[in-house]
Amino acid sequence: MTRNHETRQAESTAAAAETAAASAESTAAETAATATAAGDGAPESAAAGPADAAAEVERLRGEVAELRDRILLVQADAENFRKRMNREKEDVIRFAKEEFIRDILPLKDNLERALAHTSEAERCDAIYAGVKMVLDQFASVLGKMGVTPVDALNHPFNPAFHEAMLQQESGEVPPNTVICEHQKGYCYHDRLLRPALVTVARAPAGD
Repeated sequence: MTRNHETRQAESTAAAAETAAASAESTAAETAATATAAGDGAPESAAAGPADAAAEVERLRGEVAELRDRILLVQADAENFRKRMNREKEDVIRFAKEEFIRDILPLKDNLERALAHTSEAERCDAIYAGVKMVLDQFASVLGKMGVTPVDALNHPFNPAFHEAMLQQESGEVPPNTVICEHQKGYCYHDRLLRPALVTVARAPAGD
């Protein structure tokens, strides 16, 4: 409501300035006409009258120019305000589900852990297939909402998307490579929703 009021106020100010500019131009024309008439009817003041009228006209023209500049400034401010409001509205709509998604991600984590920690001997094919189907549907729904997993495992550590939990010596991969992913990270559209929790390789001692 406050921003809408500011927009209306800016537009009202612009309209008032436009009216004032038109009034000033009219006054300048009337002053010039009066000065001309005075010059014709009063020879004794012919030297001073036209000069004073000309100065007044120039002053009024300066005021008109200043008012026009103010109008342009107010109009530019109002346009920038409208654009900013539109961007903020788009962001609100685009990221409206962010908190909800963050809250349900642990459910997906638990489904993944259930599959990962069930040995082949313990698996009941029907249960395993059911859990996997739910997990696949979960991933599909998140994908449609704009949620994508962060690449982590076997990728170089990136502090913008990864959070290092541990460092571990390794001669099999270059230092600073992610060698274990403890929890997946996700992005929501182009915004990081949560970082991936990872273990990062370091060079073996003595290298």
